[in-house]
Amino acid sequence: MPFDTATHAKIAASLYEARQSCAPVPPVTTSHPGFDVDDAYEVQEINTKRLIAEGQQLVGRKIGLTSPSVQAQFGVSEPDFGMLWASGQVAEGDAVSTASLMQPRAEAEIAFVMKAAVTSAKPSVDDVAGAIDYAVAAVEIVDSAIADWKITLADTVADNASGAMFQLGTDRRKLSDIDL
Repeated sequence: MPFDTATHAKIAASLYEARQSCAPVPPVTTSHPGFDVDDAYEVQEINTKRLIAEGQQLVGRKIGLTSPSVQAQFGVSEPDFGMLWASGQVAEGDAVSTASLMQPRAEAEIAFVMKAAVTSAKPSVDDVAGAIDYAVAAVEIVDSAIADWKITLADTVADNASGAMFQLGTDRRKLSDIDL
């Protein structure tokens, strides 16, 4: 993590403003050489705290880069994560307004709705499965505040893992009822 708190705050502010104005910014990794994933999570956390202070409701977490082929594209070996906000949830049957988005793309997902928090620092598969209430099909609308989607792992992480909106399906399935 080569950058200090003031630089993290400046980068967070630029990404926040890009989202507010719908005006993408150049890649953070280009404007700040050496910016890494640890820096990116610091920037993401600054904007998470900003949104909570503004009254936004955090309703979940998103995991990105789960596919080995997409991980290979980014030269990484693990997923990244971001936040899901109540303001980004689209109700079933509602049209998705893209007015607040810059470069939206839709992705088919599986969402796990939790019934309990996973509190272990190193949870087992059984710990995680036991905390899941049910699974549903979902659609994630990803968006990037980085111009032309010219992102690295650090760029997307800093920008909330490119998270924007989501819609959950209504056909709830217990884990015991599906073959994962």
